[in-house]
Amino acid sequence: MNTASRLILLLVCAVGWQVAAAQVIAPQNLERQDIASRIETLRAVARQAKEIALTQYREIGGKPAQEAEKLQNLRPDQFLERIAVQPPVGPSTIAAPAPKNSGPVPTVNNSVDGGPTTGDPAVALLLARAAGASEYYPRCTGTLVSQNVILTAAHCICLSDRPLDNYPTGDQCIGGAPPRGPAPLNDPTNWRVFFQHVGLREVKLVITDNQYRFDNGGVRNDLALLVLKDPVRDIVPAPLPTAPAAAASWTSGDIIGFGYSAIGPDGTVVSATILEALTQPGLKSRGRVKASSCTGYDYLDPASSLCSLFEPNGGGSTSTVCRVDSGGPLYDAGGVTIGVTSGRSDDNCNSGGTIAFQMATSYATHQAWITNQLSTVGVPTQGGRWPPFGENLAGVIERRNVGLFAPDGRYASIGWLQQGGGKKVLATINSSGEIKRFEVQTRQGKVLCRGRAGATWNVRQVDYCVATIPVGAEYRIVAQGNPAELLQYNLIVQ
Repeated sequence: MNTASRLILLLVCAVGWQVAAAQVIAPQNLERQDIASRIETLRAVARQAKEIALTQYREIGGKPAQEAEKLQNLRPDQFLERIAVQPPVGPSTIAAPAPKNSGPVPTVNNSVDGGPTTGDPAVALLLARAAGASEYYPRCTGTLVSQNVILTAAHCICLSDRPLDNYPTGDQCIGGAPPRGPAPLNDPTNWRVFFQHVGLREVKLVITDNQYRFDNGGVRNDLALLVLKDPVRDIVPAPLPTAPAAAASWTSGDIIGFGYSAIGPDGTVVSATILEALTQPGLKSRGRVKASSCTGYDYLDPASSLCSLFEPNGGGSTSTVCRVDSGGPLYDAGGVTIGVTSGRSDDNCNSGGTIAFQMATSYATHQAWITNQLSTVGVPTQGGRWPPFGENLAGVIERRNVGLFAPDGRYASIGWLQQGGGKKVLATINSSGEIKRFEVQTRQGKVLCRGRAGATWNVRQVDYCVATIPVGAEYRIVAQGNPAELLQYNLIVQ
């Protein structure tokens, strides 16, 4: 990341420079003159960051430059917050695209004709650990399709960049390929599932479609299920097509995932821009895509795949997918999950003229496999406070679609809350980096609850806790994380 981009990153978030100022001047022994001096310094940095951002968008040209110009009269803090929450550019169009590959690439996220979100309760972050490791890291995205079952992509379990760890077919992944045994991620203890509106869940069973295939010869049946130990009763499962239908019948839809916004050929983030910083693995984003043809890609079956052409400057979809979005949903205007994110035609996620593809859940073979498995391991739906997709959710006291840890790693939510007095409140957080401390505190500094996901679950990028709010108390979220990393949080009355 170049110096200019880093400077913008330090300020371009929904928290705004004012919160950064509040965190920087937190020590109580500062003189009033020192405080005023620091605030003025932050104002100057904000003005500089705004000018740098405008210059970069003007260099990009096209629609991003036009959209940025519409915002130029905003105050620096308003400008930076606006482009953080709704950036005028999709996955980086600054970085040079990598050469196209001859075969499919199992990468998938960004957005963003939409942007970061803390809605869509049924969409979960899937965290996994390598064989023999202790800590869990973002691996894929999944969708709750029964109150105890997550639908995701089979390559999340079977595929690896390392040839010795890769299982290109379902039979090999499930049964092993001597001298290797089954893929390690068939072991349910190697998975954790995080819901922004519920917290963490353990997995008791992994089911991979034995007809799965992912190589240059073809992508087929890229489907898997994670069965949870305990049902998630607060969320209504995402609906699936009720009858087989042609994959080509869709026209547009929304993709959701927790993945990167752009990855270079070597797996690193390339020429990170503002948007890419907002969509590192661990943050949820949503974007709109338009249907396009899957023909011309020999490894895809047009009858069983859904494709969208990424054109960040217009003409196609202004959103696409990247790594860790794998397994996430593509849903239509009616809220039906019509696809499961599988891959894309190029491993450079910000390369225009490339396609993202999903497995069509309406395709007869896919639908039959999902339905048969759910009839065996799924549980009947009971209740459900929240729909699978959406933003305006009952019981949510406060949420932040994107916030930023200060240069010293601290974060505190804006203002003090009083809602929920006498009730239990669930607080959840997810970040693009490590979360070292997460608490709900009163104005007097009393800790009402403290997250322990890192210590208890060996999960570093998400956390949650439940606080009983005293009547009349004022409270807020306080966290410590990696400096300049991004975060999302929810506070929800239980």
